[in-house]
Amino acid sequence: MGRAQGGDMEEYLECQPTTKQTMLHVEGTWSNIISTSVGLQHRGMDRGIIFGYDIGISGGVTSMPSFLEKFFPEVSRKMKEDTNISNYCKFDSQLLTTFTSSLYIAGLVASFFASAVTATFGRRASILVGGAAFLVGAALGGAATNVLMLILGRVLLGVGVGFANQSVPLYLSEMAPPRYRGAISNGFQLCVGIGNLSANLINFGTEKIKAGTISTFISMLVVDKVGRRVLFTIGGIQMLFSQVIIGAIMATQLGDEGGLSKGYAYLILVLICIYVAGFGWSWGPLGWLIPSEIFPLEIRSAAQSVSVGVNFLFTFIVAQSFLTMLCHLKFGTFFFFGGWVVVMTLFVYLLLPETKNMPIEQMEKVWRQHWFWKRIVGDMDYEDKTRGLVQ
Repeated sequence: MGRAQGGDMEEYLECQPTTKQTMLHVEGTWSNIISTSVGLQHRGMDRGIIFGYDIGISGGVTSMPSFLEKFFPEVSRKMKEDTNISNYCKFDSQLLTTFTSSLYIAGLVASFFASAVTATFGRRASILVGGAAFLVGAALGGAATNVLMLILGRVLLGVGVGFANQSVPLYLSEMAPPRYRGAISNGFQLCVGIGNLSANLINFGTEKIKAGTISTFISMLVVDKVGRRVLFTIGGIQMLFSQVIIGAIMATQLGDEGGLSKGYAYLILVLICIYVAGFGWSWGPLGWLIPSEIFPLEIRSAAQSVSVGVNFLFTFIVAQSFLTMLCHLKFGTFFFFGGWVVVMTLFVYLLLPETKNMPIEQMEKVWRQHWFWKRIVGDMDYEDKTRGLVQ
C-alpha cells in the first residue's frame, strides 16, 4: 500500500510543471501580451491614420485658391473682389460647410448600422466594411469634377469613418490587458493625430498639429498611471485658458478689416498649440477610451454606437454652424466654446468615476461606489449581486 501511494505520488510529481517549465510559461504569457498589444495597435493604427488624414486634408484643401475656384467659386470671388467683407465672414458659405460636415452626418447614421454589423458578425466585419467604404469614397473624391461628386465621396468617407470609429475603440478596449487598456486605446487617437499631421504636411504643415500628436503620445504613457480624471481636468483647464485668451486678443486687436500684428499672430499660434496639446492628452483620446470601457457586455456594441453617434452629431452641428457663428458672434465664438469647456470639465470632475486598471468585467463596481451614480444603479455589492443570481 505504501509503495502504491509512493508510486502515485511519483506520478503526480512527474505530471507537475517544473520551475523551468513554469518560467517558460510565464515568459510565453508575456510574449503573448506584448504580441497582442502590438497587433492591437497595428489594427487600430491604420483606421486612426485614415480618420485623421481625412480630417486634416479637408481643412487644408478648403483654403486652397485652386480648390475654391473649381468647386466653390462664390467663396473665391468674395475673397478676391469683396473688399468690404468682414475678416470673420470670408468663408461663410453653407455649401462649403456642407462639404465639410457631410462626413459627420454620414458617420452618425453609419455608426448605428455598424452596431448591428458588429453585434451580428463581429468587430472584424465592421472594420472591413468601414475600410471598403472609405476606399470607394476616397476614389470618388479624387475623381470629382463637380460639387455633387465631391460631397458624395465625402459621405462615403463618413460611412467608413462611422464603421471604424464604432468598432476599433471597442475592439482595442476589449482585447487589451486592464493595466495597459488606456495606453492601447489612446493609440487610436495618436494615429488620428499622425494622420492629421500627415495631411497637414501635405498641405504645407502646421505646428499646432505636431503639438497635438506629441501630447497624445504623452497621454498614452501616463493615462494608466495618473488616471483619466486627472488628464481630463488638466486638459480642460488648458483648453479654457487658450480659448479665453484668443477671444480677448481678437476682441481687442482684430477688427472687421485689416489684420493682426506679427507679434499677436504668433501669440495666437502659440495659444492654438496649447489648446490642441490640451485636447490631445485629454478629450481627444479619452473621448474614445471612456465609452469603450464603461459599458457591460450585453449593451456594449449598441452603447458604443450611441456614443459615436452623439460625437458625430455634435461635430456636425459645430462644423455646419461654426463659420456662420464666427461671422455673427465674431470673437465671442471663442468665449462661447470656452463656456462649454467649463461645463465639460465640471461634469467630469463631479460625475465621472475613475476607471484606470479596472477590468471591464468588473466596471460596474466603480458606478456602485460613486457618490452620485450609486443612487441610480444601487450600492449593493457587485459580488453579492452575482452570488444572489447564481443561487
